[in-house]
Amino acid sequence: NPSPGTQTALLSSALRAHELPRGTIAGWAACEFSAMRELRTLLRDEMGLGSSSLYISSYWKLGINEAEHKQVKSDDTKAQQG
Repeated sequence: NPSPGTQTALLSSALRAHELPRGTIAGWAACEFSAMRELRTLLRDEMGLGSSSLYISSYWKLGINEAEHKQVKSDDTKAQQG
C-alpha cells in the first residue's frame, strides 16, 4: 500500500482472492486498525477461523496518536468480547 492507513480493504481483498490452505487452523496478522478490523471480519466470518485460533492486532490507527489508539483498541476488544 503506497499510502499506509488508507485503502484499508487492500489486505482483506488480497486475502479474499486466495483460498486458505486445506487444514488451516490458525491465523496471525498485525496492521493498521481499520485494516485489522476488515481482516478480522474476513477471517472469522467468511473464512471460519474462530477467535481462539486467531491473533489479530493493530499497531496504529491513522489520524490519532498512540494513547488514543490504545483506547480505541481497548474499546474494540471489549466490544468483541460482548
